[in-house]
Amino acid sequence: MITYMPWGKHINKPLRDIPSGYLRWILNQSDTDNAELLASVRQELERRGEPLAPPGQSGVSQNIHGIVKQWYREMALKYHPDRTLGDSKQMSAINDAYDRLKELFGMSR
Repeated sequence: MITYMPWGKHINKPLRDIPSGYLRWILNQSDTDNAELLASVRQELERRGEPLAPPGQSGVSQNIHGIVKQWYREMALKYHPDRTLGDSKQMSAINDAYDRLKELFGMSR
């Protein structure tokens, strides 16, 4: 059975004619909850021998960026020297950890 793209710039085209990058975008970044379309996209990418996520990225790594940023904000609020009356060692350690995590996950400032 041929699956056709139901929306977007490739509307009414068979999935086999849609670029792999766009199919990966559907899997990893689109807001669709169409389970049949998502399964067909996965199947098409596997048929092509293509990775399901762009190099260096996946749903997990995209989510980890948000988690790291949220962690940093929470720690900065909790341990900022202006809030703890002076000691900047904790904040310095948090900044170092945040910089290292950004480096490890390829995040930009």
